[in-house]
Amino acid sequence: MAAKASKHSTSSKFFRRGRLNWPAGSSSDESVDHVRRMRSLAEMISREDAQSGLLELLQLMLVLDPDNRVTAKEALNTPFFDGFSYRNIVPRWPS
Repeated sequence: MAAKASKHSTSSKFFRRGRLNWPAGSSSDESVDHVRRMRSLAEMISREDAQSGLLELLQLMLVLDPDNRVTAKEALNTPFFDGFSYRNIVPRWPS
């Protein structure tokens, strides 16, 4: 129950009624307009990258609630990493 309460307080810290909760006194009209004009993630990712699974991977990784966010292990099993061989990775050590 305490975990649920802390999650709720974290989410309400950033969002109110499904909208970004601007901290008191920190939102100018200009900054609010800038956020409203931001393109969506889907608009920022090229079609080729989206088809590779990058968009899906980013959406899974950027979920705000950690309980619903993809784990690193789950992320490695998404289509974005299909055909990727970890054996081809050569560690690089700083000189």
